[in-house]
Amino acid sequence: MEKETKKLNYNDLEESKELVLRFRNEFLHGNIDELANFSFWTIAGNPSYDGTCTPNSLGKFDGDKTRIVYAIDRLLYSDLCKNFILGKDITGDTINTFRTLLGNRFSFWGNKEIEVEENFNFSSKLKQYRNDFFFTYQTIGNFYLLPCKTVKRQSINTFRGDNKRPTAWFDYFDLFLNNLKERLPLKEISNKNDDFQILLNENRHFFNIEMDFKKFIDIFYLKDYFENSNIVSYNHITNKIAHWWTNELTEYEYKKFAFGYIAKATELINKRSIKLVEVLKKNIQN
Repeated sequence: MEKETKKLNYNDLEESKELVLRFRNEFLHGNIDELANFSFWTIAGNPSYDGTCTPNSLGKFDGDKTRIVYAIDRLLYSDLCKNFILGKDITGDTINTFRTLLGNRFSFWGNKEIEVEENFNFSSKLKQYRNDFFFTYQTIGNFYLLPCKTVKRQSINTFRGDNKRPTAWFDYFDLFLNNLKERLPLKEISNKNDDFQILLNENRHFFNIEMDFKKFIDIFYLKDYFENSNIVSYNHITNKIAHWWTNELTEYEYKKFAFGYIAKATELINKRSIKLVEVLKKNIQN
């Protein structure tokens, strides 16, 4: 058991490969192609492959920061990871949000997913769509990496998910990408109130002069997300960002937006998952 629970050296390519192959044999029936549809909720609390929670603290589970996903990241982004320490210099981030529209079942204040489904009168069919997406949003196609230096205790990751500032993005990835595109390649800070620019400059070890927006998109296989970047965050009825606790959406408006979002996000996640598995297969063989 000591070998399974020891701290993994992600910078050791062979060590990461060994963990991925062990995971393939244990959870994917020896077939790495099954990773494309594998939900990492399956390994939540597993001492060998998780490392973010225990079976008694599932609310702390963070699929994009698990031991196995970092090992997969090391193989997927091998050139990038040569220069950074996974879990220290760069950490996992989830692309498409779940909780913004559908609630957090592990909230300190109770199961907010139940509150959402009751507020908007989910049918059994809509509950199933929601439950399916709960597993889909924790698949490999919904994960990538970000640098994690902080300013005022806030990282790029937490800034993206903030919902309190006037121009908050509520964790929507299309808004993050559009704002990132405007600021890359990095320039000197001209607006001291531009907190996002300040965060990017603090992380210039990652967003250096060579990291323009196209390179960022190419490294993480995000072309489809950027080309579809204005379809998932705004409610075009109210022209405001959609989230479940708003009072501006009628039941019809919410359902139309939320389940349209689920359908498009699922399509993008599944497509990217297949692409990442193809890359992973090649890199495992090298």
